Amino acid sequence: MKQLILASLITLLAIGTACGQASAPEPDPVASDGIQVHGHWTVTVSNPDGTVDAAHEFENSLTIPGASFLTALLAGEVTVDQTYFRLGHTSANPLYCLESHYTYPTMAVLVATVARSTEGTNPLMFAATCTVDSQSEPTVDITMVFTHINTDQPFYMGTTSAHPGQNLDSLGFTQHQLQSPISVIHNQAVSVNVLISFS
Repeated sequence: MKQLILASLITLLAIGTACGQASAPEPDPVASDGIQVHGHWTVTVSNPDGTVDAAHEFENSLTIPGASFLTALLAGEVTVDQTYFRLGHTSANPLYCLESHYTYPTMAVLVATVARSTEGTNPLMFAATCTVDSQSEPTVDITMVFTHINTDQPFYMGTTSAHPGQNLDSLGFTQHQLQSPISVIHNQAVSVNVLISFS
């Protein structure tokens, strides 16, 4: 009888030890969110003596025309002719840059340099600098920023057989409305850098 009880205890102990060592079930795989496009902006405002007055960082997303452009680019329908930054401002206090390619009533346009990085997720790097020329205004507020692309030829956004869509040869690729405007004054330098990456 003692041997039977002892054998039962050993069996229960072995089962308990095995249950304690059993691994937890693997979690179900998480569904992918697909390909993401990220735009990381750094806008640095520097004084004429080179000291940094303020630095701003924020993220933005791809515009609907920007997504259509990527599709046309990958399909070989277009190539990039020129890349710009557009710095939005109020018409009451216009922003003039010494480097401006063009100035609209509510926007300064700067030609951007574009380079490919070999770090991390191989982002594209867009960069430009605006030396503020606003002698007649005490301050100018930058309220919106865009990366802007001109293509070598028009392409259609939203093309279907029944509806040719919108013909574009210039579009806002990414954009961001600033919650708090970036205030600048005469002779300050505004350095704009954007990393566009994919994940």
